[in-house]
Amino acid sequence: MKFLIKSIVLALIVCMTNGKKLVEINTQTSFKSDSGMDGDGHVSMQFTSSSGEHCFVNEMDHGSFDDYRTGAFDRYPGELIQGCYEHEFSSPLQDIFVQHRGSDAWRFDFIRAIFDDNTFVDCGSGDHNIDDGDAILVTCHL
Repeated sequence: MKFLIKSIVLALIVCMTNGKKLVEINTQTSFKSDSGMDGDGHVSMQFTSSSGEHCFVNEMDHGSFDDYRTGAFDRYPGELIQGCYEHEFSSPLQDIFVQHRGSDAWRFDFIRAIFDDNTFVDCGSGDHNIDDGDAILVTCHL
């Protein structure tokens, strides 16, 4: 009986992200002092599903808007997420490969992927710090 319940729950989880299109990405910069990128810093991300599907954002930035400030919750909808906009994932997101370029570090708490059916997946579990060419693999949580 326990096996049957676990199988049903797993099937429901898989169905929750089956065929969903990514439409927005949110980032939560840490509230710790000097967590934001005020100067020379850029972030790229690759989102990967459990079946290996992936999409890439070369440089997530609003342009003239001051993103990645200490404590800021930044939203990147639509075309701002470049190759990930409306990318369809047929299996759940597994992780995000986050890479930093530049001399101004970024400390973040989580990254949120929002889909076309208004569901979302949070990736990361607080206090990730990247700087000057660093990269980190952040696990996603259903």
